[in-house]
Amino acid sequence: MLELASFRAHPKHVAALIRRGGPLVRALRSRYPGLRKMQVAPVGGGQWLQLGYWDSREGAERAASEVFDMPEMSDWLAQVGEFAEAA
Repeated sequence: MLELASFRAHPKHVAALIRRGGPLVRALRSRYPGLRKMQVAPVGGGQWLQLGYWDSREGAERAASEVFDMPEMSDWLAQVGEFAEAA
């Protein structure tokens, strides 16, 4: 299952996004073993696309319903201007 999200981040926050992305992915994998891979790609104009590859839709939905309560997600989101789940 592929999960898509988009977000906007100011260029001055890119280094922090990358630095805080590792701990976030490790925490997600620890809590949700169905996460296989996560990628972030710049789209342009400060817009980014986040792709999450999951074993199942159920695992992705469970994580989506709980991820905003994780401190690692709060640390990561502190660098983000707008965040929207696409699918």
